[in-house]
Amino acid sequence: MNILVFHKIVEGSPVDWSDVSLDFFTEMLDFFKQKNLKVTSINNWKNNNTGDAVLTFDDGFCSDFELVYPILRKMKMTATFFIVPNFVGTEGYMTWENIKHLSDAGMEIASHSLSHKYLNNLNEKEVFFELENSKMKIEKMIGKDVDSFAYPYGGCSQKSHKLAAEAGYKNICNSKPGLCKLNSPILSRNSIHSNLNSSNIAKIIFPDQFDLTLQKLGYLLRNGIKQTLGVKNYIKLKEFIY
Repeated sequence: MNILVFHKIVEGSPVDWSDVSLDFFTEMLDFFKQKNLKVTSINNWKNNNTGDAVLTFDDGFCSDFELVYPILRKMKMTATFFIVPNFVGTEGYMTWENIKHLSDAGMEIASHSLSHKYLNNLNEKEVFFELENSKMKIEKMIGKDVDSFAYPYGGCSQKSHKLAAEAGYKNICNSKPGLCKLNSPILSRNSIHSNLNSSNIAKIIFPDQFDLTLQKLGYLLRNGIKQTLGVKNYIKLKEFIY
């Protein structure tokens, strides 16, 4: 399974590297539709073993509700939205009312930690606090179990995987590129960002081994820079380059 990860969907030209234009996003969904591919959420795929691709959205930006949801609803597609409870209701992010609406409409609401800290910088007690309290808060607000979790900034380890499982997550997403197997609790995701365009939609959705190898090498390079400079400096560098 190819699990795609988006961040902010924007009208007009992207401002940040992680932005994706609404036009490009719409082209991707049209491609799925034209090829009769079923787009689904992590939970739907895992529980029902159906779907050709999974869409996920990180952070809980307003664009998830204002731009993404209407298109998904129109095309009868579902997706997974990773929410940061401490961001909810702040400028640029969805409200709990928006999130509950998505959940009631059949979208999967998942956890992206409580406060979006780089978990590799925290001790085990702090990591578990982020994992457990995010899950509890979201479950309280939507009235459903939260089974999926995605690491902020991709920061993870074997220990954090174990802690996530202890907190009750069944599907644990990192940022390492690759394709996923149904029986694996640790899930890779492939990033969709502003450097991609409509000329390579097919390769994005159906990557070959060479494409995946290039993506993994890029991931290792970015992760190495992140470890060396720290997350904040890494983000500043990425913004400067873009």
